[in-house]
Amino acid sequence: MRMGVGHERNGSEVISTAEYFAYKHGLLMDIALVWFNGESVNPERGIWHWSSLDANISNAREAGFRNIWLKWTGTPAHATVDGTITYRRYTAGPWSWSLDNRGNAVQPAAFDPSLPWVANPTRIMQEWVRDLHSRVIERYCHNPIARGQESSIAGLVSLNEPDDGSSFPPNAVLPLDKAWGWYFQDVLHPFRETVVPARSSLPNLAVLGPEATSTDGIRRVMDSEALDGLGSYFTHPTIHLYAGTLDEAKETLDARMGIIERHRGGRTVGITEGSDDQPWFWQLAEYIRDKYPDVITEWILYAAGGRQPCFTPASYADGTYQLSAFGERVREWNEEETRNEERRRAVRNRDEEARG
Repeated sequence: MRMGVGHERNGSEVISTAEYFAYKHGLLMDIALVWFNGESVNPERGIWHWSSLDANISNAREAGFRNIWLKWTGTPAHATVDGTITYRRYTAGPWSWSLDNRGNAVQPAAFDPSLPWVANPTRIMQEWVRDLHSRVIERYCHNPIARGQESSIAGLVSLNEPDDGSSFPPNAVLPLDKAWGWYFQDVLHPFRETVVPARSSLPNLAVLGPEATSTDGIRRVMDSEALDGLGSYFTHPTIHLYAGTLDEAKETLDARMGIIERHRGGRTVGITEGSDDQPWFWQLAEYIRDKYPDVITEWILYAAGGRQPCFTPASYADGTYQLSAFGERVREWNEEETRNEERRRAVRNRDEEARG
C-alpha cells in the first residue's frame, strides 16, 4: 500500500499548489483526486461552465499527474424533480458550514435540520446524472483521443459519501431503506449506466466507489452490485476509514473488507479518506500492509489539516510547502513500499516462469 496526498481537508474541487508540490517531493503515486461540483459546471439548465474544471485538470497534468480521478459532489436545483432544492456539499449540507479566508470549510458546530434540502429532501433527476457524466466522458476522454492525444482523466468516482447526509440529504432524515432506494435509482444506477458501458471504447477508464463512510453503506452498495445482474459497478472499490481508536479502525476495516472480499473478484481496493491524523496511524498502516498486501493498494492522505499534516503549518500558510516530520515519513514509507512491490513482482515472475 502506497500513500499520496489526494485532496485537502475541505474537499474543494480545486487541486491546490500544495498537492502539486507534494508530487515534486515524491509523495504521490501519480494519482490526483480532482473534485468537481455539479452546481458549478451546470449552474442553470442548458448552461455548462467547464473552464474551472478544465484548468484544474490541466494544472494537475502539468504538475506531473497522469492518473487523474474526477470525484463528483453537489447537485444544482434544476437537476432535482421539483427544481427548488439544491444539494450542496461542504458549502451547505445539513450542517451549517462556513468558510475561512482561504475558502476552506470550517467544521460546523451543529446539525441544522431547518435547511430546506434537509427538511424537505427531494429526488435527483436520473437523466441529469446521465447527462453530466456523458458530457464529462466526451469532454475529457473521447475528445482528446479524437485529437490524437491521451485521455485527460484516468477515472471517475461515484458520489462522495452517499451514506452521509451532508452529501446525500435523504440519508440524514428519511428511513434508511427509502433513502438508499432513492440513491440507487436516482444516482448510482444512472452513473453506472453511463460510465461502465463507456469502458467498451475506454478500457483503461477506472470506475471507483462506493466512497461510503459506513460499513452498512458499503454492504448495501456491494451487495446491490452483486445482485442486480448488471455486472460490476466499480473496477476499483474505494472506501473511507475513520475511527476513534486503533482497535476500532482494525475492526472496522476488517468488517468492510470482509464485505468487499465476497464480491471483489480480484479487484484491488483503495482508501480515499480516513483517520490519517491519528497518533496510531502508522500502526494501522503496518496492519494493512501485512494483512492486505496487493489488495489495498493506496491510501489517499490530506495535504493539510488535522494533527498530522504532510506540510508544516507555517510553510503551508506562506506557500513554501515544506514537508513535516509526518510528510517525511510518508516519503520513506512509499520508498520502502516501492521496494516491497518490486520484490513481490520478482517472486511472481519467478513462479510464473517455473510453472511455464
